[in-house]
Amino acid sequence: MSKNRIFVLVYALTHLAMAFALERSLHSGDVQLYYRFALDTWQSITNFSAFSGGFAIEYPPLTAFFVTLPLAVAKVFGSQVEFSVWHLFFKSFYWLIDLSVMLVLLKYLAQNPLKKTDRWLCFASLYLVSLVLTPVYFDRLDVLLGALIFVALVSTSSASKNGVWPWFWLSVGVCFKLIPVLLGPLFLIYFIAQRQVQSNDLTLGRTVVAETVRAGAFCVAVCVALVLPFLLLWGADLFAFLGYHSERGLQVESAYSNLILLLHHLAGLPATVSFNYGSFNINAPLDEALLKLSSVLLLTVLFGCYGYAGLAFYRAGQAGKLDDRRNAIELLAALVCLLLLGAILTAKVFSPQYMLWLFPCYVLVGNRGRAATLFQVMLPLACALTTLIYPLTYGSDFVKDSLAWRQNGQTFWPAPTVLATVLLTLRNLVLVIAVVALLGVVRRHAWQAERPS
Repeated sequence: MSKNRIFVLVYALTHLAMAFALERSLHSGDVQLYYRFALDTWQSITNFSAFSGGFAIEYPPLTAFFVTLPLAVAKVFGSQVEFSVWHLFFKSFYWLIDLSVMLVLLKYLAQNPLKKTDRWLCFASLYLVSLVLTPVYFDRLDVLLGALIFVALVSTSSASKNGVWPWFWLSVGVCFKLIPVLLGPLFLIYFIAQRQVQSNDLTLGRTVVAETVRAGAFCVAVCVALVLPFLLLWGADLFAFLGYHSERGLQVESAYSNLILLLHHLAGLPATVSFNYGSFNINAPLDEALLKLSSVLLLTVLFGCYGYAGLAFYRAGQAGKLDDRRNAIELLAALVCLLLLGAILTAKVFSPQYMLWLFPCYVLVGNRGRAATLFQVMLPLACALTTLIYPLTYGSDFVKDSLAWRQNGQTFWPAPTVLATVLLTLRNLVLVIAVVALLGVVRRHAWQAERPS
């Protein structure tokens, strides 16, 4: 048996244990929500006349498909499907997706050979990071989102001049959890740069228009095809998730809450915690101002990343570095990770499962150069600190139920402890270092790498 097959077997068995043994006592409210969503979706399909509608939809419509498919399979074996039965099929489904992604990675590595040491560092990193993220790995939908982003990245390496697979996977991701819409401009800039390299006779303006129209038309067509059945089924309820997210406050794990907690413990700023819109949020005199600032900073980071990507791809294309497939993919992967981390750090919500957005695409950044090596160390460390935050210290230092009180019909908790603040600060500082490292990776691949021979 080859070493690759041994790794896949160990990976598969370990993740099987993660799904059905290690996580057994860690089921969150999120997975209970998915089950209720699946039941509502099933009833709306099979007995629409009795369906009341109006249920809270936190995610884009394709989420309904991915939580209801396990229910549909389970109903083959019995008409009444309790949570425990649905959960068994749900985890089996996501375990198969997880294993499929690993097989895609192995195929990619076979086409882009690495040194033996680099290959096994890649495998070891994936294995350890997945273990560290065990508490959220199979109890959240974000494993699938990370898989879609990863497959979109990998498919760019084999995309033809008019290849559409990267756009297909991104479109599926948008209909599943919206986040990939932020990555669309990065991929567009990448393909514009590639097209310019391949077709020297085209002006930049014509290339931009042609690529934008082609990608835009295809993505719109895919999204309409995926969303239309749900629009016919649910009508206006389909878009309830947009309002839901716009009303959310500063989640207690966000960078803005981190700032408030530092001011609380160092300068005595009043702060409490409350629960609404599916998360624990921080309340303080600065929260409204920071909410407004978060929108400005998020947009600034996004457009800053797009501008930096444009410069990087232009420079790489001019120097002929996009002809090197490995260099091109590592550059694009670094920019994808840079944008995702920038969005996570500047958004008003930072849930622990957001780290899964970078899994396993972060390994495509590689470890060539000190900056890449630093990133490959910092990201697993950030994942470990995230798990220390949730679930290991969440109930004792972030939200302690025994200290809760009621006021004006709402439950409040005291501000998280000093330990919670230290853990948040360390995790966010590690992620900032990872962002700086990614800037160095992009600079190396676009400005410093040697022209391929």
